[in-house]
Order: sequence, then structure tokens, then C-alpha cells
Amino acid sequence: MPAIICNMTFTPYLPAKNAGADKRVKHSQERAYYNWTAPFNYRAYMEDNKKTQVHKDYSDYMSKGEILFNQYGELGRERLDAIKSELSKSKSIIWHGYISFDEENSKNFETKRQCIDYLHDTFNVLLDYSHLRKNNVELVASLHKDTDHRHIHFMFFEKQPLYKSRGEKTYSSKGKFSRFALDNFIVASNLYLDERRHELHLFRDELIGKIRKAYPVKGNVADSEISKQIKQLASELPASGRLGYESDNMKALRSKVDAVAKQIIASDRDVMTAYRKWQSALNRREELAKSAMTESKFAYVNNKRVNLNEVDVANISDWDNVAVIDKIKRDMQCRIGNHVIKMAKAVKELPRRGIARSRAKSNKRQKIDARCLREAIRGIPQMLRSLFVDTYGAKDNYIYDLHRAQREIEEDKYNAQRKA
Repeated sequence: MPAIICNMTFTPYLPAKNAGADKRVKHSQERAYYNWTAPFNYRAYMEDNKKTQVHKDYSDYMSKGEILFNQYGELGRERLDAIKSELSKSKSIIWHGYISFDEENSKNFETKRQCIDYLHDTFNVLLDYSHLRKNNVELVASLHKDTDHRHIHFMFFEKQPLYKSRGEKTYSSKGKFSRFALDNFIVASNLYLDERRHELHLFRDELIGKIRKAYPVKGNVADSEISKQIKQLASELPASGRLGYESDNMKALRSKVDAVAKQIIASDRDVMTAYRKWQSALNRREELAKSAMTESKFAYVNNKRVNLNEVDVANISDWDNVAVIDKIKRDMQCRIGNHVIKMAKAVKELPRRGIARSRAKSNKRQKIDARCLREAIRGIPQMLRSLFVDTYGAKDNYIYDLHRAQREIEEDKYNAQRKA
């Protein structure tokens, strides 16, 4: 019995060109059901309280909130009304189906939040490796709990149907997903069901933390060989452009960055211990992914409804298609590589920082001198007042004597004019 069964099919915008009258009528009815224009449609089916609610008491009813959701969160009424409007006019293919979990894993899907997290980690993988653009796809899903096997009903469509050119512009008719996309969806789904799936992220963060502590970006490197490699890398860094590990600007230097990263891991005991813990968790995830491909942990059915008790389908099992594990390895390589590049960048900027510090020190000295000069100028009037006081005595006596002298001079001038 597989852990998950996914049944997915699709309804195109138009029926086949050679379809007879009965098939055209059937297509029209099916299209109306899935684009929500029929009186009873797929939205109403997904929102059915009998299927979404196991316990139907008052408290459950009041707390159920929004029933429909996508891989990012719950969908409110306004958003659903907008989706209904888009669907009624859309010329996109509409994909629809369900994902059913076995009894063991059904206990992990009791709430909408658990389903949202699952779709975020799996449905997005399907889109990443498909012919569709993730930001151009609208997903609507619902959790049904009316059976022992919890199951997610879903549908999705392209917001703007993509065109392909074959003499004339026609809407894309690609409804089937590639084996590559499906295989990675299979692995992502099984990895998500692993109860220890969070270990890898925890060990990853622990490893990066140990590296940053042992080899800070602007710190001195005790190991002379690593220091030599960092300085050499610093001298070869591009003078302009982005310096990220994945950037085209660093493509020629990635092998040297990887060599420094390898040396860093091997040179510190704590870093090596953290790396081994992460590597062990990764190996476990890889074995789990391989078993998912070989032991029928997942069943996928296209255009065929499957009896959950009598599954008889060939499992998709081409390990060469699986990119999920390599993506995890690449992510770690990028994280450590970016730290190495930051260290080299810091070394390259040392002379510039030295000049900047010298200029800053000089500017600080100039500011201090200017402040002292301003204070000295402000002190001159007070100094003069003190001088006059010392010479003529009290301030009030000095002013009185000054006024008296001015009056005497004016009187002398007046008397001289009268005599003249």
C-alpha cells in the first residue's frame, strides 16, 4: 500500500477537434463544473462541510474559518470571488485531482495548516520542474476528512495561458507533466512525510554557525595555508559586478572557493563535527528518497481513478531524474562558498579600510581643532571684559566713568560753539 496516491487529470479549454456531439456536450459540462460556472461545481464540492468537518458540533463549525487554501495560506471570500471571475473567462487548461494519504500518515493531516505546509514543500517542486511558471499558476485546495484516509482535493490553472508558435498563436495544450517533474514531486512528497525532516535544516544552520564562529568574515585566520588561499582568492576577485557564489561573475573562481571551503571544514574540529552530522542527515534523506522510488511509497495515476485498497500501478522509478538531493547539496555549497567570498572580499578591502580609517582620524583631529578655535573666539569678549575690569575696577564704575567722560566732551563742544 503506497503512502500517497495522487490522481491528477485535466480539462482543456476546447474539446478535441474531431470530437463528436456527445463528447462536446460532455466537455462543456465538465468545463462548467471545473471553472465554477455550473450550479453545483468543484468549488462547492471542495467546500462541502460533510467532507471537510469530522466533528460537526457548534465549536467546530465556529472555528473552521476559511475552508479553501493554496500553498501559501488560506483563501478568503474576496480572493475566491476573484478566482471565480478569472476561471469563468480563462482559456487555460484546468488541472484537478486529489492526493490521498494512508492511515499512518493521515494523522499528520488534520488541519489546513498542515496541508498548506505540505503543498508548499511539494507542489512548488512539481511546478519548479514542469513546463509551467510558478508565479503564473493559481492553486485552490481543500482537506477532506470524511474517510479514514485524509485526502486533499485540488485544482489549478494558469492565470495567463502561455502561447506557443506553430504558424499561428494558439493556447498551450500541454496538460501532461514530464516524468522529470513527477519524479521530483514523488521524492519531495516522501521526504516531507519523514518525521525527522527538520534535522537537516537544524544541522545545516549549526554547521554555518560553527564556520562563522571559527572563521569570522573580518577576523584573522590562524591557519597559514587557509590565510594564503584567502589572500590569493582576494587578489583574483573581479573588480566589479556581483560576487555571489552562483553569479556568472564568479564562475571561473568557484573551484578555488570550493577548495578553501574544503580546507576550512577539515581544519577545525568543531566545524568537522558539525559537517559530519549534516552529512549523516543528508545520507539518510538520500536513502529515504531512493526507497521512495523503489518500494512503491507513492502511486501516481493520470486519467484513472484508483481503488485505494487495490492499487495496481507501475511506480515511476527513474533515479536519474531526481534533482531534489542535488539541490540540497548545492544549497550548502553556496552557503559556505558565499562565506568564503566574503572573507576574501574583506581581505581585499583592508588597504582601502586603512586609508579610510586614516582619513577618519584626520577628520576627527580637524573637527577637534575647529571646535577649540570656536571656543577660543567665543572667549575673547569675556577676556576683554576681564581686562577692563582689572584696569578700571568694578564693571559698574567703569561704565559710569565712560558715560561721564562722554558728557564732559559734549559740554566742552557746546560751550566752544556759544563763545564763537
